[in-house]
Amino acid sequence: MALVPSIDALAARGVVVAAGAIGAMLLASGVDKLRRHDDFLGTLAAYRIVPDAMIEPAAWTLGAVEVLLGAGYVIGMPSRLLGAAGLALFSVFALAMAFNILRGRTNLSCGCVPGLDGERLTWAGVGRAALCAVLSLALPLGDRVHGIARVEDVMGGACLFVLIVATALLSPRPAGTAA
Repeated sequence: MALVPSIDALAARGVVVAAGAIGAMLLASGVDKLRRHDDFLGTLAAYRIVPDAMIEPAAWTLGAVEVLLGAGYVIGMPSRLLGAAGLALFSVFALAMAFNILRGRTNLSCGCVPGLDGERLTWAGVGRAALCAVLSLALPLGDRVHGIARVEDVMGGACLFVLIVATALLSPRPAGTAA
């Protein structure tokens, strides 16, 4: 047994940590969209991408899909299908944000993370969504991590997500900007 893990083993564990962080983000975001449905309807309508008649079902669907994908990322469901679904979801998010930025509509909430309602559309947000899409493709690499190591890595990723959100919420903001 080697004392130093291989690059493949480290990459696999890194993917599982990322899955934990992304899964926690999807769960938090999806539950919030379902819980505060009326608020999310306004956010979704403001993007001006979904036809008015489809806003209500789209809002329910997005919230439910985020919860299901988040749970799948955290519990380690079959990764090829899950990765493809994550790729599709995050690609749609990135494209919706980019489309509105290009139209000059940056004063919209990204709707990514509960509690960060003041976060507006930026190219950095588009990049984060694109990074999550790419990481979704890497999910099959994490299939090699089992048992307590998988639990540790997923929980580590979820904790990392919580720390990132807490840092964003607690960081001082320039006067006149929201958290």
